[in-house]
Amino acid sequence: MKKLIALLLTLMLLLSAAAGLAEDPYVPMRSGHFSPNTGPSHLEQTEMNGKLEYDAYYSDRKLQQLEVELVCDKAGVEYEVYYDSLGRVISAEYETPGNEIYYDGVVWTDKDGKITTGPDISFMKKYFYKFSPHGQSYLNNTMGLVGISLRDQFPGLTDKWYNVVPIDLTEEGSWVYPMAVSNKYYMGNCIITVRDGTVTVDYTIPYGRFYVDDQCLAWFTDVKEIDANFLNNPTSNFRFGQPVSIKDDLKGKDIALLFICNHVDYVVPLKRDGARPSRLLRGNPNLRKTVAGYVELLDKMNQ
Repeated sequence: MKKLIALLLTLMLLLSAAAGLAEDPYVPMRSGHFSPNTGPSHLEQTEMNGKLEYDAYYSDRKLQQLEVELVCDKAGVEYEVYYDSLGRVISAEYETPGNEIYYDGVVWTDKDGKITTGPDISFMKKYFYKFSPHGQSYLNNTMGLVGISLRDQFPGLTDKWYNVVPIDLTEEGSWVYPMAVSNKYYMGNCIITVRDGTVTVDYTIPYGRFYVDDQCLAWFTDVKEIDANFLNNPTSNFRFGQPVSIKDDLKGKDIALLFICNHVDYVVPLKRDGARPSRLLRGNPNLRKTVAGYVELLDKMNQ
């Protein structure tokens, strides 16, 4: 009976995580995450009219140059347009079967350098707006798990909206848990992998103007280990992407509490299309059931 309950709970968590993924359209894997501090960022996508590629170059978190390439397979044409930080076209190339012309920001020329007539590329400007500044900024906000609210579950411990999630370490596999920013929007997902006596934690973040300033990942084997001093300044020696020994680092526990507190800056909407992340609504029936399952695990952990 206990195994059946555990199986049903795991299934519920997976369905909840899958729902979080479906609601949040901005979740590329972390290996391809947007980071203006580490140089150019790249994104590919497919549109109704063809294949679209972006290469965005940032400095000091400001867009400096954007390359947009649109390949329309059916029409047999290809556009490649470069913008400066103000959205002005620096240069462009237009290719059709058997012909290629170039734009220097003033005129179109052919391969021989002769001035020629080129296409109206004003429609490409809409792609620039996906990367240019707009929207409402949220600075130095927290990004963490959607789980048991320490503020609600343990009154007096903290007045901050920090969450923990109890993780079953007895089953091998990978699980996805939704994350949120500012206790307001679903953004990104936590990826937990249990394998060969270790557990590894990583996460995804949205593609857009979203910046991670610092990270904190912590494990607790007992609720009593979480004190006000830690919550006032969350720091930890655990690291994202690094395996943790369940036997040595987590005392061989079957269940441990996962805590994440990343400080981030972001802008909503993330893109010019106006799409906003899904709101985190604590009264949502599905979320309440999920949290109730977490509380059951927490009670089991304390037995």
